Amino acid sequence: MKTPLIGLGLLAAIALAAAACHPERKAAADNGVAAAQVETTAPSSEMSSAELQQKAQDAADAVSPPVSGAASSSSAAAGQ
Repeated sequence: MKTPLIGLGLLAAIALAAAACHPERKAAADNGVAAAQVETTAPSSEMSSAELQQKAQDAADAVSPPVSGAASSSSAAAGQ
């Protein structure tokens, strides 16, 4: 009876250790018009916290409507 319990305990410990290897990381950004939150399970060696934060900022900027009256850099350059 003790052997199955020990085996079950070992499996639970292995599962917890595997889950802890790649914990979920989150970043959020709010540009005043839109907010975004991104999540990843990629290890920080593959995506730094700064990169994750930049992804959140890019997502918020991508869904923001353009500001009326503001010229984009390409249209401003075309007018010169």
